[in-house]
Parts: sequence; structure tokens; C-alpha cells
Amino acid sequence: MLLVPSSAGGSGSQVISPTVFTVPSAVALGDLVYLTGTDSADRADNTALSTTPVRGLVLSKPTSTTAILLYYGEIGLFSGLTPGALQFLGTAGGLIEAGGLASLVDGNVIQRAGEAVNSTTLLFAPGDVTLL
Repeated sequence: MLLVPSSAGGSGSQVISPTVFTVPSAVALGDLVYLTGTDSADRADNTALSTTPVRGLVLSKPTSTTAILLYYGEIGLFSGLTPGALQFLGTAGGLIEAGGLASLVDGNVIQRAGEAVNSTTLLFAPGDVTLL
């Protein structure tokens, strides 16, 4: 279960039951995913507009073909992030830092995925999609 602050302004929290999504077995923890249908998702990729927008980040994989997604928030599944650096959708569900955007070509997609809190933690907050 996920806990989020109460929208009623009190000090309590609301419990949100996570949705289990069907995914290909190649989808891994930390992958950025787009929705392919009702309760199904696959890896997003900045080389194909059809695999965007990013709608979630794989938080856990209960089985090889199911995943629970994070829609927004901090997740510590990474290594080598530069603290404070903006992170963007890369290829095959991965991340690239802003410096990597220079290698993109016409037809590629730019979508902010979030910001590195430290070397292992991403504040996942997906942005709008821009087609080059």
C-alpha cells in the first residue's frame, strides 16, 4: 500500500492501493514506462513518440510479468546520479542527464523524468513531451 498526505488538510494519510500492471518480462525495477492499455505498460523510449508519455516508474515486480508503478515521488533504485541534475527519458526505459540531450536527433522525444536528490535517489516527477 502507498500512503499519501490527506487532502482534507488533517494530519492523517490516505491509503492508496497500488495497481498491478502487466508488463513484458524485460521491464526492470526503475524503468520508465508508458501505458499500453488498461493495466498494462511497457518501457518508454526517447527514440519513439509512440512509447510516450512516461506515466510511471517501476517500483516493484511481484512477478516477472507484473509491476507496481510509482506515479510521483522519491525512489532510491539508482546509482551514479548527479545530485541536483535534471533527469530525462533515455532509451529502453532508462534515464539521461541534461547533458545527454545534445545527442538527440529529429524525431526523438524529450520528457523530463525528475531530479536527482542524491547519487541513488530520483524525485520522479514526469513532465510534458516535446518532439524534436
